Amino acid sequence: MPALLGHRRLAGGGNLQILELLERVPEDEARRFARAIQESGGGVLEVALRIHDRLRWEQPWPGPLDLNPTNVMRTVAGRLVMLDVFALDGPRLYGTAATDPDLVAARIPESERRFIAEIPLATTGGRQDEQMRATGEVLDRADARRRGRQLPRSLGPDDRSPGPRRRGLGQAMWKSLTLTSTASTSMSK
Repeated sequence: MPALLGHRRLAGGGNLQILELLERVPEDEARRFARAIQESGGGVLEVALRIHDRLRWEQPWPGPLDLNPTNVMRTVAGRLVMLDVFALDGPRLYGTAATDPDLVAARIPESERRFIAEIPLATTGGRQDEQMRATGEVLDRADARRRGRQLPRSLGPDDRSPGPRRRGLGQAMWKSLTLTSTASTSMSK
């Protein structure tokens, strides 16, 4: 496992994790490692599946177990590790936010999704800035309803008072978990 050098909860629902230095792994080696984990029939895969099953019950909008080779890295000591295997289902979450913002507001506390409309596009299923602003607005209205007051139908980026979503303070509500496994010498050949 890579060393976890530090962990801090961030305002708005994010987490900062500082891991030991990791290096990229050649694609063919990463594919072999990911396949070995998926075909292991126990051990690491069994633990990952148990954690994922628990997360499916505890987290809103859980994503699939992500054992793809792009998540494989190497420690300075030469061990292979797999990161970011657990995530939320961004496209489904943002689709629900657009169609049923009250459900999202009920399942994810406002304080835990302060920057939900600012998460980089690549991690949210390719949302455009305008769509993300609209998502922020409908969630703001859902939060206002939950607090018992209404906001105007449309708020432009310049009309917003410094409220729950302040730009530039951070981006992410995802809680990241790390799955690692030591690579055997035969796997790296």
